[in-house]
Amino acid sequence: MLGLIKKDFLLLKNSSKSYLLVLLIYLFLGFIGEMDFSFILPFMSVLLMMMTFSYDTFNHWDSYVATFPKGRAGSVRAKYITTLILILLTSLITFFFQVILICIKKQPLELVLLLEKMLGTIFTTITILCISYPAIYKFGLEKARIGIFLVVFVLAFAVQALASAIDLNQILNGLAFFKNIWVPTLILLSLIILALSYFISLKVYSKKEL
Repeated sequence: MLGLIKKDFLLLKNSSKSYLLVLLIYLFLGFIGEMDFSFILPFMSVLLMMMTFSYDTFNHWDSYVATFPKGRAGSVRAKYITTLILILLTSLITFFFQVILICIKKQPLELVLLLEKMLGTIFTTITILCISYPAIYKFGLEKARIGIFLVVFVLAFAVQALASAIDLNQILNGLAFFKNIWVPTLILLSLIILALSYFISLKVYSKKEL
């Protein structure tokens, strides 16, 4: 298992350089206050992990790992674990960068708000991961890419339209009790969708002809 995770990290090392310039641009825009960059690093980590599927296909990794006992299951597990590590790590890096940026600008430091934003980012990126990986295992990265983009775009549009159409503050006030349980609820939802996505990916990959 550790060897499979290490393999994915080595692949990330080879492909991460191409995203460095884009990352620096987003960080600069965040620094000057033009945009909120809290979502960028975790989202890019998921994109980078998706690129490892292309490397696997090019190097015929699927055929190789299938020759080992439980090789396919280990490969799927490693993909999910590596992606989760990256999401958590980049979310923490973003959190600390935001704290430093706020201190530099001498703005009020609202740690609770930053932690809530970080949790929301983690949940969102995990959701993208859980939608994307089963599709990639089923159709391959190239075919799944368009569908993944459309799903993410539709979800983002739906959330924005819903937020514009309803009064969120009024709803939250009516559900005041939810304020005390939304964090464990979000964590529980993340674990549920992760488990569902993992088992779907495992089932699809185990039956896939290589």
